[in-house]
Amino acid sequence: MTDRPLFYLLDGQGNPVPARDEDHHAVEALLKDIDARRVARTEKTIAGRVVLVSTIFLCEDEQYIITASESVDVELFQTCVFIDITTKRFVTTGFEKYYKTRELALQGHEDVCRDVEHVCGKIEKQHVEWKDMGKELKREQELREWIG
Repeated sequence: MTDRPLFYLLDGQGNPVPARDEDHHAVEALLKDIDARRVARTEKTIAGRVVLVSTIFLCEDEQYIITASESVDVELFQTCVFIDITTKRFVTTGFEKYYKTRELALQGHEDVCRDVEHVCGKIEKQHVEWKDMGKELKREQELREWIG
């Protein structure tokens, strides 16, 4: 077993630092404070629906149980996409993307925002249904990675 931590905090520049055992109250407080963990949030009305792209710091190594004995780069930032189905009641599209650093998370957030605009254009033209937005976003990301 490695000494890889399960929980992380943010330093003054918003970068993750391993939490020590005595930091458990600080971790708990950070987990409850979504505004302190928010890296980026973009909300746009497209094709008559409000679409929310949210990137946050997770605080927890979600792969810890599976990979605790391995030396891996921990992905502590996550971008998700939500659709407003009623007034300010968002549901997930099922799209999630994880990042190792704050810088990658910020760039990834911008990339996902562009992909959302592209997919919403397909929805407006009725080539894609709203319920399939998550799958379409995954295709956009895979294409971006393949092209390099």
